Amino acid sequence: MPAAEVMIEINAASAEAREKYVAAMLQGWNRKPVDCRFRVIFFDEAHNLPAGTQQLLLKPVEEPAPGIVFIFATTEPHGLTAALRSRLQLIRIEPFSSAVALDLLEYVGRRKNLSFDREALSLVAAAKPYPRDMIIGLQQLSEYGRHIDVQLVKDVLDLSICDHLENYMLALASGDRWAQVRAMHDWSDEETIKARWVRLFLLTVYYNEVLGQRVVADALCYGMHRTRASFVQSLAKRHQIADKAALATFVESMLVFWSERGSEEPAKLKLTFALFEAVCSAGAGSNGVLSRTEYKAVPSISVPPATIAAATTVADIFPPTEDDGFITPEEVREIVNRASFLIQHHGSYFTVAARVEAPASRDMTETDAIAVASSRCQVLLTALAADKPVASILQLENDSGAIVARLVACHAVDDTDRASSCIRKWCEETEAMGLIVHVREAPERDSGEFHWSAVRELCAGFCEDAAVPVQQTLRAVLGISRNDRRSPSPIKGARLIFSGQVSGTEIAIACANEMKPLSAFDAKAWKQLYSGWEEFEHVDRMAEVAVRSEMLISLAGRYGDGSETYLAEVTKLLSWWRSLGAQGRARSWQVWW
Repeated sequence: MPAAEVMIEINAASAEAREKYVAAMLQGWNRKPVDCRFRVIFFDEAHNLPAGTQQLLLKPVEEPAPGIVFIFATTEPHGLTAALRSRLQLIRIEPFSSAVALDLLEYVGRRKNLSFDREALSLVAAAKPYPRDMIIGLQQLSEYGRHIDVQLVKDVLDLSICDHLENYMLALASGDRWAQVRAMHDWSDEETIKARWVRLFLLTVYYNEVLGQRVVADALCYGMHRTRASFVQSLAKRHQIADKAALATFVESMLVFWSERGSEEPAKLKLTFALFEAVCSAGAGSNGVLSRTEYKAVPSISVPPATIAAATTVADIFPPTEDDGFITPEEVREIVNRASFLIQHHGSYFTVAARVEAPASRDMTETDAIAVASSRCQVLLTALAADKPVASILQLENDSGAIVARLVACHAVDDTDRASSCIRKWCEETEAMGLIVHVREAPERDSGEFHWSAVRELCAGFCEDAAVPVQQTLRAVLGISRNDRRSPSPIKGARLIFSGQVSGTEIAIACANEMKPLSAFDAKAWKQLYSGWEEFEHVDRMAEVAVRSEMLISLAGRYGDGSETYLAEVTKLLSWWRSLGAQGRARSWQVWW
């Protein structure tokens, strides 16, 4: 009985991949096999194939002889010519999951009668995620002829990442700010990579040490058993956490901190790490979660008291108590100021404006209509989030009995086509529910104009024109035309919901170290509302944030974090920054005041 298949392997990086050798091979092997059902012609490291050889292969690959299969293995598909790629089907070989990789290594280790620690094999799986590389790595370790433990794996496979991650996480748990700075400095990877490892470590701790479940979120972090145990012990001791429930709440809040941030630019991540360290040093508040408002240990970050929600709040709701049901001047102020802040601090604009209307109906109460319209907006936010925080403002109005939800958001989906696809699908689903939908997306250009037009639309339902003196109404100074103005009916409950990067909590965090934002609205500089000055302010603001953070770190290194001298110097520094105010900071652009 003939064999099922025979494979002819050619190393594309060797001389046998030259055009004349491949031509001779094809002449002998590119014909219907008689001794097997299939003959596989396999090119390894195919991106190294010379251009002439790739040209030669076009015809045989397009019209192979019966029973002939061509396979090109490569980690760099772009190394193949477009003509050759167009004749091939791309099959991606993904690395094993951490749990599957660990099971495979254990199976191979037992078959070879190797002596090993499970946590050591998890490090091998993390260092060598692809099957072939894992087996080769295990073979390298077995050649030392001794028990395979964590230290051997670190030495042989050069897993310095373990040491960097261990140094940072243990410094974090102990509250040693200087050790945290030193660990970050010695860790040469990009901030995005560091953030990924910190998240994975915390997730592994949460499932295994806190919940007591065997979950391999990442093989490398799973292999760091002793480090995780020391981290939990140090964390519990320093913050006087007495039971598993309190520990679970604390670690959950650490995970929430990172889940709300997603991926950021390296420069922003440096500031995010500094904030994370400060929050962890402060410890748990009265509710057991990481607290900003109860920060007492080291006043290296000050939080402005105005319009700031509690640290666990993910959104701000207006009005906070029952009122007459109409939008107020203070709410208009919040909308404009927070929209301005989004540009000043994050350099971002609102990119989506959606309107959902739940028509008046006998079968739907006002409360039900509000719930339906706002929940559909939340579904859209989730689709646009891509696991990153989404700045958004949701407004609810009563339009002659129909509930209208207006949403403006800065989506986190990097792929514009994908974002548009998500929006189209959402529109179809929402309309199928009998709701009326309208969505606008920001054009590639004029993002600033779109941003502010969406903000003006939110403010157009304000009716108390007597709020602004000098014979100018508030809608007039905001540039809301008469045709765009609305006169909504009163609505019960929440009218405005700010979330993500424009929530009070996020603004409070961003305003640490007395970095209060500018406000053309509060200064009544009406001509400057839409002039675009925020883009220039963003550059200067980020530079000043970095400078102030470095000054605090320098003080900690000089006097010792938590010492009386350090606290006194920090207090002086914060007092000086406070005296400067928002307008007293150095600027590189032509200011408007």
